[in-house]
Amino acid sequence: CALPIWGYVRSKRLNMKKSRTELANAVGVTESYIAKLENGVITNPTLVVLKGLSKALNVSPLEFFK
Repeated sequence: CALPIWGYVRSKRLNMKKSRTELANAVGVTESYIAKLENGVITNPTLVVLKGLSKALNVSPLEFFK
């Protein structure tokens, strides 16, 4: 992905018309965590979170490392 992880997550979430709450529930984190991730406050999510994000956003986990 050409965007930093926070931009990529926000872009995919908005394209899927999901709220932060919906994404957070699907990943198993708080809405606050998603907000911090999307705003670049959290820049190094765990592999467990990346796996949850990839499943919730319907992308390969490898997309986060391109």
